[in-house]
Amino acid sequence: MNKIFTHQVHRFSVCDSTNIEAQKYITQNSCDVPRVFISGHQTLGRGQVRAKWLDMPDKNALFTVTMPANELPIRHLARWNMWFSSRIVHALRKQCKLPVMLKWPNDIMLYEKKIGGLLIETVLRGSQIRCIVAGCGINVGYAPEEVPYSDCLQQYANTSVDDIIVCVLNELDRKPFFADCVEEYHDVLIGYKQWRFYLRKGQKCYGSIELVDDVGNAQIRWKDTDECVAYGHKEVTWCYDENCSPNL
Repeated sequence: MNKIFTHQVHRFSVCDSTNIEAQKYITQNSCDVPRVFISGHQTLGRGQVRAKWLDMPDKNALFTVTMPANELPIRHLARWNMWFSSRIVHALRKQCKLPVMLKWPNDIMLYEKKIGGLLIETVLRGSQIRCIVAGCGINVGYAPEEVPYSDCLQQYANTSVDDIIVCVLNELDRKPFFADCVEEYHDVLIGYKQWRFYLRKGQKCYGSIELVDDVGNAQIRWKDTDECVAYGHKEVTWCYDENCSPNL
């Protein structure tokens, strides 16, 4: 695949995490142009809410994109997350010809199993975002056995780590950030206007995501009560056992 992306590339054979390396660089230098930090292995890879991200050396796509935010208001961060995550899904669909989806808020899914995830952080200046640090891990050739319901792309497609990173960066270049990206995000969101099982107050219930709002909360309509309630991340839990059932 031709490398046409415009990001400045920083590559490591191993590091703590690409997000940490990106934050170090920004602290010591600047965030004047888009950059990508790529590693073959991470010793302290992170997921959402202090979760650990597991990988095997040179088997998975592990990278962080930094982008100057041009003083983006904090209130627009959820929209930026929608744009970034939906662009990654579109890139993977193009490269692998597979029905890749998103699970709210930013898990990358294939056939109801997790193949990747995002960790988005910011560098602030007052109430404005100076720079966005967007980490991404995609299981290309390895899915950790310790993580239930995980899978990898090479089970279904002839692709490589470099192919995946290049296609993602080219997709980001092809369609830069635009605020009106909610519809595209909903189009690739698993469970949008569809009934899926969630754990709500200790009980497994059918819910349908009616929309993800401007602060990133999922508005879920419950089938048993017809009530629509807004939830932040980790306030409801996706039920893998039930949602992976072929009879759903």
